[in-house]
Amino acid sequence: MRAFYSILYATLNPAIREQIGVGLILTGENNVIFDYSRTKLSHINAFLPKSASRLLKDNLKNIRHTIDRTIDKNQQNEMDISINGLKERVFTQQYIDYLSRYNKNLLSFSSPVQIDLEASDENFRTLFEKYIFKETSEKQVVKESINTVIKTRLYPKIEGKVNLDADLNIKDLDTLAMPVHVNFIGKNGQPVVGKAIDFQSRNYDLRASFYDLISLIKAFDEKNTKGKYFVIGDEPDKKSEVHHNLWKHISELKYMDLIPSSEMDQIAEFIKKENVQPFLP
Repeated sequence: MRAFYSILYATLNPAIREQIGVGLILTGENNVIFDYSRTKLSHINAFLPKSASRLLKDNLKNIRHTIDRTIDKNQQNEMDISINGLKERVFTQQYIDYLSRYNKNLLSFSSPVQIDLEASDENFRTLFEKYIFKETSEKQVVKESINTVIKTRLYPKIEGKVNLDADLNIKDLDTLAMPVHVNFIGKNGQPVVGKAIDFQSRNYDLRASFYDLISLIKAFDEKNTKGKYFVIGDEPDKKSEVHHNLWKHISELKYMDLIPSSEMDQIAEFIKKENVQPFLP
């Protein structure tokens, strides 16, 4: 019945040990649960160099990947820390204790704390909201304002280089089956397209937004024209299975780049670097 938890801290200033809790691991006899706050991660990006922000995000994703799979005793995990001799599950109490003592880098672990509770999703969520972040209210803000955020934070940086809020039809692209709205479209020898998708919206609206973009990609493919396609959207709550499955599916597509709203600067950088010009006259 007993389990233990460990808090994962992002180190902002190693000199003064300034840290912020961003994730939590809860481990029981037959279960390991892990999650991290995307909201807090997006907020602390402003305090870290871009390379450090990417490394921090990659480390958190790698931990999730490591927990989700079964590993061999002699294998090394993605953080390059030897786990020789441990049980099949990487994040045992002994291993967390080891990390809390010796892993003092960009991402660090607290000493494991034992609790007389089951390692269940409900208990994990209670601990997560107590020690890391209660995501609900923040996600509602994202749901209501993602297009506003794009227009205020991204549009000023790409205005003049692309067409903003473009409605495309057969006059603009003769292989297009139906009119399509995109947030921006440009060209640099190939089309460069961006479309925001609210992954918290109703199922119908969510799928319609996605299939609009698919329709545009297909129209360009029929003209043997490859393009660069950005989808701007934030990860939805896992409890919304349909929404989260679509988000995950899009994140794995090789012909689209799924960009969270907190990382839109990389789109502006791409457009500037690649000398993108407006697609429409």
